[in-house]
Amino acid sequence: MENKTVIVTGAGAGIGRATVLGLANTGAHVVVSARSEASAGAVLDQLVQSGGKGETLVMDLASPESIRNGVAGFLEKHERVDVLINNAGVWAGERVTTGEGFEVTWGVNVLAPFRLTHLLGDALRRGDGKVINLSSSQHYKGNIHWDDLQLHQNYKGERAYQQSKLAITMLSAEQAARDADLKVNAVHPGVAGTDLFRNFPAFIRFWINLLMSTPEKCAQPSLMLATQPEYAETTGKFFYKRKLREPHAMVNDTDARKRLWEVVSKQAGID
Repeated sequence: MENKTVIVTGAGAGIGRATVLGLANTGAHVVVSARSEASAGAVLDQLVQSGGKGETLVMDLASPESIRNGVAGFLEKHERVDVLINNAGVWAGERVTTGEGFEVTWGVNVLAPFRLTHLLGDALRRGDGKVINLSSSQHYKGNIHWDDLQLHQNYKGERAYQQSKLAITMLSAEQAARDADLKVNAVHPGVAGTDLFRNFPAFIRFWINLLMSTPEKCAQPSLMLATQPEYAETTGKFFYKRKLREPHAMVNDTDARKRLWEVVSKQAGID
């Protein structure tokens, strides 16, 4: 990984932070992306103290303008990206929308990684071209609500999250099929007691923190795909932790994937 550039979103805490610190001694230049300079800077300081090197990239993934501005600033300094780890995610407690009017779970978990991969596409193709999208085992319970993607009716945070993770897993497979120059995979990292669950009741958060895995263990699948040579050409796959696994049937439905791609491309304003 010497002199390779790796971008990690949602890196201010939890699995993202653990992923950044897991790259500390690999020789990679790690771009620590978070919503605030304070949280990104704190993790960058830890990275440097652990022997790593990198920089911060502040972006609010619920805002397309923030994403565009962040990427533009990054590309002024860098010509290539070797690995993009779309780690950031939300599980909303109630239905709220982004500034452009999308349900926030869909906006952050689906539109943001789709936009980032597109905007960084040329830089990724000049590098190793690896894109790692964090999915979830919850995608198996998901459904694409074609007539109500934004869940105006019968909204539940769980329902929104499951749909979003199914969608990003489908889009990962579709991107891999469309672009041979990119190596795009989706991973279920495991479940850790991170900020993802901040909207849950306190007693549920207690048991999550007590019983679930650690962020460090949950960072391992992304680190494996990012750094290990045997996965250099792996693409279009779904990993359950560190093991290949067959995803939800809709991920292998080429017509459904194409339909979803067209919908999300339009939503994201990407031709």
